[in-house]
Amino acid sequence: MKELITWMNNNNGFVMAVLTFVYVIATIFICIFNGKSASATRRQTEEAQRQFEESNRAHVIPRFVTLEGQLYCLAFHNIGKTMAEKLIINISAKWLECLRSTEKNSSVADTLQKLKDIEIFLPADDKYVYSICVPADGTGDYMKLCEKPLIIDIQYYSNGKMYNEQFELPMKGINCIINTSDYVRMEQKKSYSLDKIEKQLEKIAGKD
Repeated sequence: MKELITWMNNNNGFVMAVLTFVYVIATIFICIFNGKSASATRRQTEEAQRQFEESNRAHVIPRFVTLEGQLYCLAFHNIGKTMAEKLIINISAKWLECLRSTEKNSSVADTLQKLKDIEIFLPADDKYVYSICVPADGTGDYMKLCEKPLIIDIQYYSNGKMYNEQFELPMKGINCIINTSDYVRMEQKKSYSLDKIEKQLEKIAGKD
């Protein structure tokens, strides 16, 4: 032990150099670790902020809805938590021509076409609804709407940020959905009621 102390006293400069070198290396490793830790924390913070903004923004989607189980409509629904501002909806011109050629809802095509030239506001959990057809109504309007793909570009602002999204809605298969919807059940109920009334009238006529 005395020899070690003596050696360190005789080589004080060398020992200090070694200690300084070790200290510098340790400091470098600490800085690298802290840098990586800060970078990871920053990424986590940015991801948390992104998720917060994503869950608290407007979110406008197009979808099909039915009214009274009969009328099929194209709806633009804000399923987000804040208002969609400066909303612009651009529907493919080819599909609008198909809608314009229908018998019952041709005028709706002009209304939908104007949506790309105006800015509208859509509150949270609210929607704009436009009638397009009644499948299986005998007019053939549904088949006309299936001739071209329904492609929709939607642009809007939420919390100061702009969003651009494109959707393609499949028209084919709607009639299958309608066939199992309230529309068929309502028509069956009407038919049953008419049959019942007819039988009652026959009974009354028989008594006379």
